[in-house]
This record gives sequence, structure tokens and C-alpha cells, in this order.
Amino acid sequence: MATISVVSPTTTSSLEVLVEDYLASCRARGLAPSTINQAYRYSLVDVFLPWCRLHEITSTSQLDQRTLDRFTGELLSEPGKRGQLRSRHTVHHYVRSVRQLLVWCKAEGENVSGKPQLPRLTQRVVEVLSRDEIERLEAAAPTDRDKLIIRLLADTGLRVGELCGLEMDDIITAQDRRAFLK
Repeated sequence: MATISVVSPTTTSSLEVLVEDYLASCRARGLAPSTINQAYRYSLVDVFLPWCRLHEITSTSQLDQRTLDRFTGELLSEPGKRGQLRSRHTVHHYVRSVRQLLVWCKAEGENVSGKPQLPRLTQRVVEVLSRDEIERLEAAAPTDRDKLIIRLLADTGLRVGELCGLEMDDIITAQDRRAFLK
């Protein structure tokens, strides 16, 4: 005698459908698959939606400011899947993805009343060379070309790859004979 197993259909909430529609919209806009999968999909499907399921949130209308503040607060205060607290940068990334989703939902006519607050990030202090150190590098450069390279990197903040990619068309000469890089 054959046994018949009954599989109950899993119900998909309207919020889950919206997340998939949003990811489809990102693909349609031509965003890189790696951006969609690593940035948006993980934040929304693996972090946000499980939190919503846990709190029985199924639609955007349930995402008021208090609820979204609880989401951010829990991400900051509860350990992640590795058992450690998430960094503020990680939480900022997750919440920013949710924020972008909700902006898209509102533009699509969904009822959205809250706006996730992004946790403050500490400003990174980047050490830079002093003017004296730059002048010493220029003085030690063997050719005028190398001196110009040092000056461009120091004065413009160009990256080496950007410097290597410069072409003549990137130099704009103004009427007063000053030159600018585009």
C-alpha cells in the first residue's frame, strides 16, 4: 500500500513578495549580481525577513518607527550567527538595505510609515603625509615626470589606478589658462 504524504503549502507574506520584487527591480536596473546577492539579498532575506517572521510582521504597514527602531536596536545588542555582537558598520549596512527597500516600497504605493535609523559610525582618521614629507618625496624624485606624479597624488587624492588611467581628454583648460582634471 502506498503512503500519501500531504505537503502543506508554505505561505508567503506580502513583505516576502515585496523583497523579491525589490531584488527583481535591482536586477532590472542593471545592478551587478554580486551587489544584489552579497549586499541586498543577504541583508534582506537572511537578516531582515527572519527577524520579521520572528516578530510576526507580514506587511509594510506593520513597520512603524518603533518597530524599525527595535529592529536596529536588536541588531546592535544581540549576537549574530557567529555568537558575537555585530559591528556598527555591519548593522549600518543591514539597516541601509532595509531603508532602501522601504523607499522603493513607498514609491511603489505601499503603506510605509517608518524610516529605519542608521546607527552612527565612528569617523575613520586617515593618516596623510605632511606637506614637508610630500616636498621631500618630490625632491627625491629622479625625473620631472615622477615629481608630477607625486604632486598629483598628493594634491588631488587620486588613486594610483585613476592616475594610470588619465588621458589627455581628462585635462580641461579654462579660459584663464588654468588646467583641471576631469
